[in-house]
Amino acid sequence: MKVVSLDLPGHGASDASLTDYTMEAYAASVQDVIRACGVSDVILIGHSMGALIILDYFLKSSKNIEGLVFVDGGGPTLSEEEYRKRLFQIDSDFRSFHMNFWNTMILPEKIDENVKKRHLEAWEKTSDKVLIPTYKSIFAWWRNETAFEIARKVNVPALTAYQSDTSLRGTFSNRDRAYARFSGYFKYGELLALSGTNGHFFMEEYPEALSVPLNKFLSRLVSSRAPE
Repeated sequence: MKVVSLDLPGHGASDASLTDYTMEAYAASVQDVIRACGVSDVILIGHSMGALIILDYFLKSSKNIEGLVFVDGGGPTLSEEEYRKRLFQIDSDFRSFHMNFWNTMILPEKIDENVKKRHLEAWEKTSDKVLIPTYKSIFAWWRNETAFEIARKVNVPALTAYQSDTSLRGTFSNRDRAYARFSGYFKYGELLALSGTNGHFFMEEYPEALSVPLNKFLSRLVSSRAPE
């Protein structure tokens, strides 16, 4: 099994080369990387907004996909009122909105300080030119429930793993209900609720909580391949 990890355009070590920072544009970038690597029989894993990106990739290029893994992403939705409120906050005072939103994804009093520092530094290095349209695209998906509509069309095994701590705030509350609904749309969906972990970046503090069940899921997919 070959593992390919990438920094999306405008994030990490990748340059901000896109003209449009939407889930659809990011999915096209993932497709470019897969083509450049010359790989087939792909299993896509997406964390957070990465869940939306790999769904859009599946919608456009499903032939070579063997499975999908969603890590703490895909479940949230927004009402029209909530959607418009978030757009107003972004346009009025983006930096305040940005930091407040980040705090809804963690438990500030519990998160490991090194994890917190690493993500804050990464977010500070990402330009508003990238962040603002990215947020707006995510929220449009949530409002339109685009992820749920695409999930109905997924015909490969799909694992949804999420952190079930109910003390998380904002959009990330009611997590059990949101992710059970999301996973239920898949034809071959599996749901994994992880308790005793902390916030949206739980896999960094508790890697085995995700890596052990993830390896089992991936092993099943690989072993089910027909002999060549």
